[in-house]
Amino acid sequence: MTSCREAEPVEDSESTRPAQTWRRRPPAELGLDARKLRAFTEHVGGNGCIIRRGWLVHDWGHPTKTIEVASAGKPVVAHFLYRAIELGLLPGLDSLVMDHEPRLGDLNARLGFKDRQITWRHLLQQTACYGSANAPGTLTTMTCRWRCSGGY
Repeated sequence: MTSCREAEPVEDSESTRPAQTWRRRPPAELGLDARKLRAFTEHVGGNGCIIRRGWLVHDWGHPTKTIEVASAGKPVVAHFLYRAIELGLLPGLDSLVMDHEPRLGDLNARLGFKDRQITWRHLLQQTACYGSANAPGTLTTMTCRWRCSGGY
């Protein structure tokens, strides 16, 4: 796995936290290129904002409008999962989720506590079959997604 660029240290004087509204700073003050941000937002469309070190540096569309993001968060989850592995916070994709969420060990006694075997890979690939009678990883991604979402 290739290494991610290490995060730059953030001094307290450079960072802020939101109150009722985000405080703004120009992108260049925080090392971002305003032209590239505009190009990005023209490409993705919709609504959104970019926060850097606690400062609002760019927004587009109607960023305060609540929207359904559906699967848009999956790449973000995958990024942070791989980052946790890279930092040694998780041993790997095939380690058990139960090691970090022990409550899985108490679920589904009538199904032989099948959820004890859910791995991070199962969650990432959506084959954990959480909420169905099938063992983790035994169904294809599409079948498991369909069954686990109440499609049967």
